[in-house]
Amino acid sequence: MRLYRQVLNTRPGHPEAMLNLAAAAMQQGNYIEAHPLLERLERSSQRPQGVLLNLAIVSIGTGAPEQALAYLDRAAATSDASP
Repeated sequence: MRLYRQVLNTRPGHPEAMLNLAAAAMQQGNYIEAHPLLERLERSSQRPQGVLLNLAIVSIGTGAPEQALAYLDRAAATSDASP
């Protein structure tokens, strides 16, 4: 995680570093740290694939299953899944 933070210190908003940092936080069960990163990516014009799916996972992890379903519906409608 430290390396992704270093990248973001040098290049704030770097989409892949933000996505990877969010994924690392999620793997550690830290959904609270991952959530704002993913929300920022969702609003970005350079949104990487998989952001909506990861937001669904974060929503489940934070006890918001209805929000997770909404993210999953959006992911299906926009082909958000990674190849």
